[in-house]
Amino acid sequence: MKKPTKQQARKQQIKRRKSQERLSRRQASLRAEDELWHQMRPLLVLYDMHDATEDGWIEFAVHVMHDCTALYDEPEFEGLLFHPAEAMYEMLREFDARVPPPDELEQLPEAERSDVLTDASIRVIAKFISPEFQRAVLNALMNCRQRLKRAKQAEKLALAAAVERLLRDDDRPVIWATCGIFHQALQASVEAANEFEGAKEKALKAAQAIQPDVTDVSDLEEGSPADLAFWEAVDETAGLEDYLEAWMDIEEEAMAEREELDAELASQLFDPAELEELLDELVADLKAQGIDLSEPSGEEREAQTVVARLPELLKARLTVERYQQLLTDLDELVEEADEDEDDPRMQRAQVLQAALHDAEIPYWQNGALQQFLFDAFLARVLEATEELDDEDDDGA
Repeated sequence: MKKPTKQQARKQQIKRRKSQERLSRRQASLRAEDELWHQMRPLLVLYDMHDATEDGWIEFAVHVMHDCTALYDEPEFEGLLFHPAEAMYEMLREFDARVPPPDELEQLPEAERSDVLTDASIRVIAKFISPEFQRAVLNALMNCRQRLKRAKQAEKLALAAAVERLLRDDDRPVIWATCGIFHQALQASVEAANEFEGAKEKALKAAQAIQPDVTDVSDLEEGSPADLAFWEAVDETAGLEDYLEAWMDIEEEAMAEREELDAELASQLFDPAELEELLDELVADLKAQGIDLSEPSGEEREAQTVVARLPELLKARLTVERYQQLLTDLDELVEEADEDEDDPRMQRAQVLQAALHDAEIPYWQNGALQQFLFDAFLARVLEATEELDDEDDDGA
């Protein structure tokens, strides 16, 4: 038999070492799994699990995911929060899209109302479940189990082992989002956001004492006495500045996303020629007032003027029959949401549908319709500007 070369022997050693490492990891994983099953045994005996049926396991999992709210107060989960601004924004967006208005919600049977609110929370939490978050939580659960084992707290140890076992079984965000620990975290995050909102209102009052017409941070002119008074008051609340900056970033991203989605929806709900005609009339109306949308200056004033002129334009150009057809087409689009309810375009369509069906105000005065068309017009203006720039570049 030919003696292997040094290179071949080296390759064989590396192969054996990798095989041993894989075996060691597998054995460690099995030991860890056995430990979880052993530690959760006191909880398993409380349920009829001897047949190991799927229904029995589901019932067990539901109870564990609900009861594990008790673990949120354990030291390993101290400070577990979602960013208050992000949590508040996602909660508001979810309520706008899927939760009935407060008066309708209150009329629902208590169990149905609870289901609606729980489903909303699950959807919000799922947005925060990332691989990094999952690794951190699993490490926290493992540390929690080790401490509870040393403290001989068998009942809580069984609960921690059970929830860790369930979370390790399925890494889908929607499954993780049923965990009671994270529902407690979401509640605490929203409560923190509400406290920041209260502190913001207090800071706004400081600005209003100098500039009475201030209603929001965006109304403040940088460096003005009212602006300085506002930020001086903000500094009195720890974390408020970070909250406000995060909220402004979220609003900016949300505005860009809404504009893009509205442009897509408008292309489905309006004939291109019809939308172009509406835009041409709006541009002509603005030019008569000395405003040229192709000029980069005065963007805020231009936007305000566009919004101010839209009601008259809509009243003149969008007939009742055409508006009803728009609603019908939008309703048909929303029906598609059942097929892919997590599609942002469908979520935006649902929000728009609810707003446009508001019969309390004339449709041409409906702010949601005005915003929708403003976004569509803006997208078309930007597209036309880019086309002109491309033509200029080609000509050069």
